Amino acid sequence: MRDIKNLQAARVAPILVPLLKAANHADLATTLEGWDHKDAASRREPILYQELYRALARSTFEDELGPALTTDMLGSWYFWQERFDTLLLDEDSPWFDDVRTPERETLQDVVAVAASAATDALAKYEAGSVWGDVHRVRFVSPLRRSGFGSDWLGGGDYPMDGSGETLMRARYGFSEPYDVAFFASFMMVADLAESDHLVTALPGGVAARVLNDHYDDQIPGWHAGDQHRTPMTRSAAQAAAQSTLILAPGE
Repeated sequence: MRDIKNLQAARVAPILVPLLKAANHADLATTLEGWDHKDAASRREPILYQELYRALARSTFEDELGPALTTDMLGSWYFWQERFDTLLLDEDSPWFDDVRTPERETLQDVVAVAASAATDALAKYEAGSVWGDVHRVRFVSPLRRSGFGSDWLGGGDYPMDGSGETLMRARYGFSEPYDVAFFASFMMVADLAESDHLVTALPGGVAARVLNDHYDDQIPGWHAGDQHRTPMTRSAAQAAAQSTLILAPGE
């Protein structure tokens, strides 16, 4: 239910490692080599990889498209990411040539530029910063999404595992790193041999009323990876009931 293995990084990082070494960025290469490709909130490697990947995409397209159009395109991950990952397998693709120079650049040159940009970007983080410090999920109320009172009406701010490339989705906006823009909300495991219950994890609660005890009581458990047995039949629900609400007509 909470698989955070970044399969895209597992494919892309091995391509980048020798190119980083050749570009005199052995420190970045060594970090990627020692990474298990899991986007864990407690690890620093995901920050490095995401900074490098974003810089690599921008360096590839910006000379042809210009800054504004590149930013607009990269903001729609589904439009370019899969094609770009395939492009990385072709070192001599014309997309890697910088049309602003007379030379013919290759992927090696783009990696060198991107590595320098990523290194500069990493300098803004504290030495001990990890993925969960920058990759956050914030639960807000539609009644007050920001500003005074939003924290009280919302459900809190948490470090988040995963990314847009993990089974446990936690996508961020390309131009607004790295707060979570959307995530795998409801998680469920169904045992086909048992019809009475499902195993679930729900970020929130089971009541939409702000002052209700069950408005946000499942968030800490969901964040910790806890699972709940959720009754799915009348008999199972009645057996698990802690109270009964009776709706009676008025006089």
